[in-house]
Amino acid sequence: MKVVINTCWGGFGVTNEVRALMAKKKGIELIWKAREAYSFTPETDKVVTEEVAISLDTNLAHAEIAGKEESPGNPKWFLPDWEIERDDKDLIEAIEEIGVEKASDSLSALSIVEIPDDINWGIHEYDGMESVEESHRSWS
Repeated sequence: MKVVINTCWGGFGVTNEVRALMAKKKGIELIWKAREAYSFTPETDKVVTEEVAISLDTNLAHAEIAGKEESPGNPKWFLPDWEIERDDKDLIEAIEEIGVEKASDSLSALSIVEIPDDINWGIHEYDGMESVEESHRSWS
C-alpha cells in the first residue's frame, strides 16, 4: 500500500495542480474562486489572493471528497488538505504523474512511502514532519 506523507517542517499540503488532477480522476467538476489569505514569510506578513477549488458536485457520495459545505445548498470547498485521505488512490496517482516536487505546496516536501497492506497504520506528525507508523496500544 502507498501512503503520502510530508517530510519537512511545515505541514502536509498539495498544489492546485494535484487538486485539479484528483478531481478529474474522480469525475468531479471544479470551478476556481479567488479568496484572500494571509501569507507569512520571513520578509513580511501580508494578505494575498489565492485560487481555491470549489466542487459543484452536490452528490452525497462525494461528501467525503468535497469537504464541508460553505452553507446548505451552496458549493462545497474541495479537498481541504487536512481531509485528504493519505492512501487515496487518486492522490497517489496524481502525485506520481506530476512528481513530488511539483505536487508539494510551499510548506511541504511530499513523499510516497510503501507499507505492508495488512497493517493498521497511522501518521505520526511533529511540527509538520510526518512518518507512517503501525498502530499499537498505549496507556498514560
